[in-house]
Amino acid sequence: MTSVLYYSNFCENSKEVIRVISTNNKQSDVHFVCVDKRIKNGDDIIIMLNDNKTTMKLPRTITMVPSLLLLNDSHKVLVGSSIIDHINPGNRGNNNHIYSPPNETSNVDPECFDTTGKWCGIVSDTYSFWDQSDAELSTDGDGGMRQSRYYAGLSDEYRISTPEDTYNPDKINDNDIDNAKRLREDGYK
Repeated sequence: MTSVLYYSNFCENSKEVIRVISTNNKQSDVHFVCVDKRIKNGDDIIIMLNDNKTTMKLPRTITMVPSLLLLNDSHKVLVGSSIIDHINPGNRGNNNHIYSPPNETSNVDPECFDTTGKWCGIVSDTYSFWDQSDAELSTDGDGGMRQSRYYAGLSDEYRISTPEDTYNPDKINDNDIDNAKRLREDGYK
């Protein structure tokens, strides 16, 4: 499970997100939490009541449904259509990966051949230039300058999940080591 979906049975957008998750076989990655039955306690904390008589606190970052809490991405919250874009990244209105034959008057460069429709995860041309020598392809050559495609868009967000700057790992610090040495020495006296 890498994310938690907060949804309502009375929300059509929630139903659409659940449909997209099920059609993309992502159910095992998502924990589903219905927010229909809830109460607010005296501390302004919203408590959700589950069907199996258990309770769960609603995180303060969840303010609307559908909301997707990404557990592996600094607990980032996605709402609305951004959830569908996250689940199905190829469906962002960009249909460049779909082949359409050029007409007679178009002057279009050939696209790379790909049976998966996802450009094989390669971020450069997926073919070689037949007229390049070995010297041009080396580090001293200029073979890399002929790359004609860069498949990263302006809206693409590539992130590396790292801990917060204030993260304190559960490791032994210098004070603990000094205390352990002192205790050991006191035990031998």
